[in-house]
Amino acid sequence: MEINLKLDNVSLILGEEKLKLIHQINMTLEPGIHCLLGPNGSGKTLTNRMVSLIEKVTEGEIKLGDEKINPWSNDETKLQNIRKIGYMRQQPIFLNDNVKNNILLPLKLRKVSKENQIQKISMVLDDYELSDIAEMNINELSVGQQQKVALARTMITEPEIVVLDEPTNSLDMKNTRWFEDKIKLLIEKKSMIILWTSHDMNQVRRIAKYCSVIIEGEIRESGLVVDIFENSKDELVRAYLAGELI
Repeated sequence: MEINLKLDNVSLILGEEKLKLIHQINMTLEPGIHCLLGPNGSGKTLTNRMVSLIEKVTEGEIKLGDEKINPWSNDETKLQNIRKIGYMRQQPIFLNDNVKNNILLPLKLRKVSKENQIQKISMVLDDYELSDIAEMNINELSVGQQQKVALARTMITEPEIVVLDEPTNSLDMKNTRWFEDKIKLLIEKKSMIILWTSHDMNQVRRIAKYCSVIIEGEIRESGLVVDIFENSKDELVRAYLAGELI
């Protein structure tokens, strides 16, 4: 049975000044790719961090199916649910180590047996076209290769939810298309919810059926990509799509 991810009147208030940075946002994400769009500083990364359980919501809740995952009641519950999520930052953080050990890190943190680690890494290196560079230090790789490593590391735990924060922003078109095709292939093989942040309108049209537009911490519109791009009912969304809000 497929489950969805629901953000229900979610707000985020941070700092001593109690700044409300996210304002009662509502989104429902079904299995597949859902793109999150918006100008710089609009709240995309904060939304990603709430979905990834890095930030605890101040008001409202995030549910995976019938289970509330944010806010969490205790650290043990948080840890259990974090293991269902893969989060790939726009600028991934790597160990100063080789490709293989960087990809294995999530399994080591979960104390997966050595035998299972060996079995898993062999498949993942082959699947992500990284076998030939498995022993190379991460700092010797191109940006495109590093993003492949980051994606492989994100996916090695087979998460139910995957949060991708502008993963192709620094890639050329060849590597961008490789990344898009890989994600499409992955969701054909296994049902998962992908929240993909992007500034590239053409990319959103290529990869997603649904999207949400966030502006100044509010979800202004959410629905089918074709409806929002071609017939938006929101003045600010139309301005953003026309390039008038950056």
